[in-house]
Order: sequence, then structure tokens, then C-alpha cells
Amino acid sequence: MAGVGLFGAVVVGLLAGWIADRLLGRRRSLLFDLASGLAGGLFGDLLLGAAGVGPPASLLSRLIVAILGVLTIEGAAHLIRWPWRPPK
Repeated sequence: MAGVGLFGAVVVGLLAGWIADRLLGRRRSLLFDLASGLAGGLFGDLLLGAAGVGPPASLLSRLIVAILGVLTIEGAAHLIRWPWRPPK
């Protein structure tokens, strides 16, 4: 998340992780929300760069990209982890 500074990256990451957790119906710690939000923001920026689109300009667009990045990472993790779960 280049261009927003450390404080901006932390705020956007925390909000993105928290919003993504609420959208998925989960309640995790703020530390996990921060880590997943920062990872989602970096992943979203990576995907935008691969698509040839420049980094988002405003904090709101960075927040949306980070939320979509978190949801993508969580969805991929669910697909990878799902077949190995023990039956109930």
C-alpha cells in the first residue's frame, strides 16, 4: 500500500480486515483483522499492478481494494483448506 504512509496503511488495513470479518460473519481479534487487512491491501495492489492499473488514489478506493483482497485471500484459503477438514 504505497503512498499512504505507515499510519494510513495501518488504519486502512484495520478497517478492511474488520469489515471483511463482518461480511464473512466472523469475530476475530483486532490483531488478526490488521494482519489480514494489510495482506489484503498488498494483494489487491499486486493484482491491480498485474492488470496494468495504477494504485488507487484515495483512501476510500484503497479501502475497497483491501477489502476485496482480504475476501479473495479468505476465499482461497477456504477452498484450499476445505477438502482436508475432518467430517462432522
